[in-house]
Amino acid sequence: MRRVFSSRDVGKMVGADPSSVNRWIDSGRLKAYRTPGGHRRVLPEDLIAFLGGLGIPLPVELRPAGSLSLLLVDGDDASLKTLRKGLLRIERELDLRACTSAFEALIQIGIRRPDALVLDVASGVDAGEVCKRIKANPETRGVALIACAARPTAALESKLLEAGALGLLPKPVKPAALLELARSGVGLAAE
Repeated sequence: MRRVFSSRDVGKMVGADPSSVNRWIDSGRLKAYRTPGGHRRVLPEDLIAFLGGLGIPLPVELRPAGSLSLLLVDGDDASLKTLRKGLLRIERELDLRACTSAFEALIQIGIRRPDALVLDVASGVDAGEVCKRIKANPETRGVALIACAARPTAALESKLLEAGALGLLPKPVKPAALLELARSGVGLAAE
């Protein structure tokens, strides 16, 4: 049977009240149909089109199997927003989360393990130590680690590679280069 979403389902996915979802439907902004009992139902492709028109990333429930999940760590909110926007411009199906400290990243990894962690070496801690800790834990060992730095050096890159990172990218990070490195690290071929 084909999956459809109720107003409540849509609300949970996008963080909105079901009454707001009903208003979107009733105003014609979100395409839906009504069941014989009068309940609103939204098809996945209609919800994807609606979210895309607003520039909202796809919820996990709507992402295709094999989509990449990234946790971005950077102490600079502007850099995070720019990188996030660039990544989503290339691939809307990404599962992107962001935080501003390595400590917060370790908590986020414990809550929901990403495929790859993108860590700015200037985010307040020793990036090499973060890499070592993640690789030492059997539960997080499979997380691909990518570092980025405003002033990358060969010595820093060597230290991070030794600690388990896939590589060191210069800032500002080029989204396409980041995705290519992340995909190679988690074994996902480019679509």
